[in-house]
Amino acid sequence: MHNYGSVYLSRYLIAANWKMNGSPALVREMALALSLMKQASLDLAIFPPFPFLSDAVKAFAGVASVGAQHVSEYHEGAFTGEISGSMLKAIGVTAALVGHSERRQLYGETDALAGQRLVNLAKQNIHPILCVGETLVQREEAKVESVIFNQLSALDALSDGNECQTQLTIAYEPVWAIGTGQQASPDQANEVHEFIRRCIRKSYPSFEPGLRVLYGGSVKADNVRPFLQQPSVDGVLVGGASLSVDGFLALCTEALLVD
Repeated sequence: MHNYGSVYLSRYLIAANWKMNGSPALVREMALALSLMKQASLDLAIFPPFPFLSDAVKAFAGVASVGAQHVSEYHEGAFTGEISGSMLKAIGVTAALVGHSERRQLYGETDALAGQRLVNLAKQNIHPILCVGETLVQREEAKVESVIFNQLSALDALSDGNECQTQLTIAYEPVWAIGTGQQASPDQANEVHEFIRRCIRKSYPSFEPGLRVLYGGSVKADNVRPFLQQPSVDGVLVGGASLSVDGFLALCTEALLVD
């Protein structure tokens, strides 16, 4: 397994993004199933919808971290429907996604907005997972590296001020492989992960010791192991496969079997 000088040593991170799915029953069932599974060598994080966060923090205590799928760029005020970092902190949320491709495509999240959200999370000591990834057109036009480089510029907001934190997770999710059944090959994923590490090493070196880079994009139990066997892949961000208790347990079991 990998180290890279990381504070996480040899543990893979398996993160489950439920998106706009799930229920209180799924929270209870998943928490119970994971609590009975011998997965001490994995780090787990669950990202349920906002209404279930408080219950999830209690249910997954000692089993998995609980994260939010989004956070506002604002601290407080008249912003109907938004959730601040301090609100997440108040209920025990310890992580949050930033810049997911669906937020970028459907809700206009820019790299600048992602940077502001990273700062708000840092102020609350909430661990960020910054999502990056290219569309199929961008890949076909050989723009993968330039797209990823631009998306990583959201980190400027952290490294330029007093909000710099040393632990960071980046999730590489090729947009064309999310929920489509398509996926990058393990070699393609590893190549982009290596590029991300080079960018961090050169432009944001304070993040390198605590850096994890995850792969996401139609990851399931039957295909996860080849990705985790890649030297620059530290874990996976799982979408649809995390909505089934049996499916997610099977995926975690596969992760435990990686050499």
